[in-house]
Amino acid sequence: MALSNRDTKALQNCYSKATGHKALTVVALSGEQGNRSKYTAKLSFKAISDNFDILDGTELPEGVVLQRKPTIYKAKEIETYIKSNSDFILSNMTVVAQSLEVKSTSLKNVVKLTLPESAFRYFVDGQTRLLAIKRLVAKSKEYHDHVVDVEFIESVNHVSDAQVFCDINANQSSINSALNISTDSRALLNQFIKDSVTQNDNISGRIDFEKSAVPSNSKSEAIWSISQYMDFVLAILGVSVTDAEDLISNKKDAKSIITFLVEFFDALSENNDIDKALMLGRGDWMTTSIVGGGVFLQALGLFGRAVKSHTDKQSAQSIDWDFMEPIENIDFTTSNSEWIDRCVGRNGKALNSTSGSKAIASYLCSVVGINKTSELTNIESNIAAMRS
Repeated sequence: MALSNRDTKALQNCYSKATGHKALTVVALSGEQGNRSKYTAKLSFKAISDNFDILDGTELPEGVVLQRKPTIYKAKEIETYIKSNSDFILSNMTVVAQSLEVKSTSLKNVVKLTLPESAFRYFVDGQTRLLAIKRLVAKSKEYHDHVVDVEFIESVNHVSDAQVFCDINANQSSINSALNISTDSRALLNQFIKDSVTQNDNISGRIDFEKSAVPSNSKSEAIWSISQYMDFVLAILGVSVTDAEDLISNKKDAKSIITFLVEFFDALSENNDIDKALMLGRGDWMTTSIVGGGVFLQALGLFGRAVKSHTDKQSAQSIDWDFMEPIENIDFTTSNSEWIDRCVGRNGKALNSTSGSKAIASYLCSVVGINKTSELTNIESNIAAMRS
């Protein structure tokens, strides 16, 4: 992209505001990546804060973008994360800089790297982290000596430099919701969800901890994903993630909920179709059953909320599950005409929708004779209208 004299001047003006307050010299590891030389050094939060500023891109020519603007709310999130976790970790940050001065040392691939005071430099990847670091350094000396790996790349031109930003960010992929639940032990709810699976023999081995949804051609024996299972639990509790965290922060309440979930699946397993699904895991049976899909699990969550509301009214210390006995006789195969217009289309194929989950849950409430939650009250009349 060729720039006019006016645009070139505007770009140079932007660069002039990204110079240092003094020269920065670091010891770095050098190496080749593609057709570029890259230098990696460990910089303290204080050094980063002192030697780098937020890139002001407001005067850049139209169509010239060097990287994205930092967001204050995201910087605050990073700041809170660092302050809340003594074992915090930040991924490496990447600097594009002008006129890097490189001097060899006696050690192979170890160099002395200097950014002259007059050289422009900016984080092509990590500007929001820079903002968070600046906020931390300004507030407390506690974080001055913590370090981040910083990669330095010498500027070629604005087009090539912008490509660095694009290549770094276009090739990054965030982890899916299932992996987030499975690997994040800081969030109390995530740990609770994992515990409620491993402590429930009915569903242990039937939940996939890596995929956000289990594909139909999966060779795994898992029926549902941990993400779908979390939605199921939240549906039973009828609360948001934040409220669920508060609820399970009480160990006695958390244990009570897990006990309910175990006994709830015990009662459901009296039905042959559900029992077969949980016993066999994913298999050919799924082609003729409504049990295996995420719609069904969410339906169980909505039904479970009504069940929990019903059992919470029981005065006995242990729940009397006799009211669930009618579940035993329900036919959950797709050939059962009851599922037509609920969760199975007229063509015999499953309907994947929230309305399908509600329709199944409403039917289950009717079968066992318990009061429905407010979101299920008008379902039967809607289905009757569709069938008329």
